[in-house]
Amino acid sequence: MLPASHSTAHVFVDESGTARQSSVLAIGALRFTNGHGRLVTELQQFRDRNDWRSECHFTDVKRLNVHRYREVVRMVAASDARFTCLVIDCRDADPFARRSAVPWKVHAQLTITILGRAIVGSEIISATVDNLSLPGGVNYEGYIRSAVNRQRGRLAVATICRMDSRACWGIQVADLLTGAVAHHYRQAHDPRVLPGTPKGVLARFVAEQFNLSTLVGARSQRLRVIEHSPMRRPHRRLEPVADRRSVG
Repeated sequence: MLPASHSTAHVFVDESGTARQSSVLAIGALRFTNGHGRLVTELQQFRDRNDWRSECHFTDVKRLNVHRYREVVRMVAASDARFTCLVIDCRDADPFARRSAVPWKVHAQLTITILGRAIVGSEIISATVDNLSLPGGVNYEGYIRSAVNRQRGRLAVATICRMDSRACWGIQVADLLTGAVAHHYRQAHDPRVLPGTPKGVLARFVAEQFNLSTLVGARSQRLRVIEHSPMRRPHRRLEPVADRRSVG
């Protein structure tokens, strides 16, 4: 029997990048050991004070609302959250472009991979993943849970639940951080993606809040990026962006 003090965590998983339409695909896992409830309360209070009714989503970051997203990032960075992100260079290997690819299985495999990387030591986790459409008869949650437990050779994932991101702050925050990482990667190899845009400013702010100079190849205790396929083309140097409210 496991003791009541056995390590546990809750992980929220979300993706950034549309299958077959983006040069960078990223999937992130936002992990909490005990601070998720406090953070959700703080986020909800902030949302109510600002009459913020729409979903928190990186693609919706604009000049007129980036200051709100910056405050969300501050609160997340001040919590016990740890973030792991898997980045795939789709110019080299798009997992959805394979002739034999089954979309839901690709999504599942990406989730299996990121959960395996997010689990720490002997802890047991529960996970909440963003909802997606599935064919009839597919036990998506069971498929992922069994695969991770089999890889670990033990009970590592106790439960998995799909949830509409509109009803889950954890998935929305995972989307925000995953989108920031993906944006820094696009910014690094695509000259059309500029650092001075609201999204670029926010991605830079995420890096700063986690004490990083860039999210590309980030390696820290609290924020780690794993490159699934090495970026073969040279990165364009990421230039610092002035932290000006007029930009945000």
